[in-house]
Amino acid sequence: MINKATPAEYWAGLQYAKNQGWLEYHESGTFVRILQAGNDLFA
Repeated sequence: MINKATPAEYWAGLQYAKNQGWLEYHESGTFVRILQAGNDLFA
């Protein structure tokens, strides 16, 4: 098992990434989109 995060930790990570401008929630609320700033982290 790679990810051992609790649901609370996972949610906190998503919120952090959103606040950093790395991703945004899709209008449907069912998935997230990686923004250019998030892509740049892996460049």
